[in-house]
Amino acid sequence: MMEICLCVYERSQRLPMLLAQLERQTHLDFRLNIWNNSGKPLPISHSNAIKLQIIDSDHNCGSSARFKIILQTEGNPILFIDDDMIVHKDFMAYYHEQFIKYGSNCILGWHTRIFQEEHYWKATLHSPYGSEVDYIGTGGMILDRKIFDNESILQNLPAEYEKVEDLFLCYLARQKYNMKLIAIHKKCAIVADGKDQYRRLYQYKQNAFQSLRKMGWRLLNDDSL
Repeated sequence: MMEICLCVYERSQRLPMLLAQLERQTHLDFRLNIWNNSGKPLPISHSNAIKLQIIDSDHNCGSSARFKIILQTEGNPILFIDDDMIVHKDFMAYYHEQFIKYGSNCILGWHTRIFQEEHYWKATLHSPYGSEVDYIGTGGMILDRKIFDNESILQNLPAEYEKVEDLFLCYLARQKYNMKLIAIHKKCAIVADGKDQYRRLYQYKQNAFQSLRKMGWRLLNDDSL
């Protein structure tokens, strides 16, 4: 059974719509695990079609809470989604098929980067299907749970990485586990509501990127940098 992990903060009002999309999936062998960072009750409590677990946090743990959810799960693989996604009807089926195709030593997703210079923001985005990449964003990422079971650091990230948990995960996966990061198709749309916080983290992400490079993070274009 796939474990779907979702953090909710400012978009709790979207949950009924997202849940309805998940209930209409062609592949239903999954559990939806929600970490509630919003500080208020969510507008959903159960589902007649899918397994559902809600974890209410007494404080906002930020985006790294998506890794904390995994401690409350047992299934495999792990698929991360975001609360700004509109998922296609075959979203779950597609991700399950791709995980079977590529295997447990790969991380798969659509929001990708291949870094071209020594700078987080200077990168080739959204590589073609099947391409190896340097980075995959957690929203729409699927992978084997083994790295989370083995690495306690992912539950308590250092302060300089706690807001870029995806960046640290990509570093760790390549450096310690020699995992491949592979681009796959999107199978969703994204709601543009101005609530995405990535622009507020411009320098933070660059600092984290430089720190990981100093720790030896190998990039695909290292020979040309």
